[in-house]
Amino acid sequence: MIPKPSRLPYTELNARGYKTIRTLYFSLKIRNNNLPRDRIGAVIGVAAEKSAVRRNFWKRQAKTVLMARVGFSGKQDGGKDFVVIFSKKIKGLTKEEFKKELLNTLS
Repeated sequence: MIPKPSRLPYTELNARGYKTIRTLYFSLKIRNNNLPRDRIGAVIGVAAEKSAVRRNFWKRQAKTVLMARVGFSGKQDGGKDFVVIFSKKIKGLTKEEFKKELLNTLS
């Protein structure tokens, strides 16, 4: 579970100023947040996955990869907001393929 200070509030998901990186399976939005820490959010709709179990699975995978990649050490100069928005094509990926795709997008 993501620590509460590192969770991106729901009201910030639709904010402006994000740099968007699009892939076939998801969009990754990144922006500076003027806070000392990074925050993470993940969005997946019912149209992408009917099952709540699968939607939560993909959210957990995205958050795990971002937490491992970004750090969350608390000793950062400035934080960033990360939002992963999944598309319907996410069903065609395995867990390992998704992790590889997200890491490639972050680098």
